[in-house]
Amino acid sequence: MPRPQVVDIAAALVRAGGTEVDLRLDPVPDGRPEAVEQAAYRTVQEALTNVRKHAPGAPARVRVGLVAQGAGLWAEVSNPPVESAAATLPGGGRGLTGLRERADLLGGEFRAGPAPDGGFVVPATFPMRQAAADLKGAP
Repeated sequence: MPRPQVVDIAAALVRAGGTEVDLRLDPVPDGRPEAVEQAAYRTVQEALTNVRKHAPGAPARVRVGLVAQGAGLWAEVSNPPVESAAATLPGGGRGLTGLRERADLLGGEFRAGPAPDGGFVVPATFPMRQAAADLKGAP
């Protein structure tokens, strides 16, 4: 079974998720390290899950594209402020921690927190060259 990739975000996560999503997937070249593909996909997946859990009914904005000169891949999920940010589903807080750890392992950056407009934003960046070098050196 193929592992999820960036191109799967629209069908697997956005259309099937039940949340209104403004999606922009910039064209990205083939040959990205599998670890980067999965990290970007999982970041969007977890962030959209959190929108559903912690901001029910809020629309989400998903952006995925290349970092300057193709040095990496970035993903960002955000939602506007909501009147009641009370969680409707339980959460253990491990999802964002796992995403941060995944980004760190790839030499990337991950944040999650309040947006300037009062909503919530989850941006992540994954360097492709570092990930490819790490994968070549792996046993």
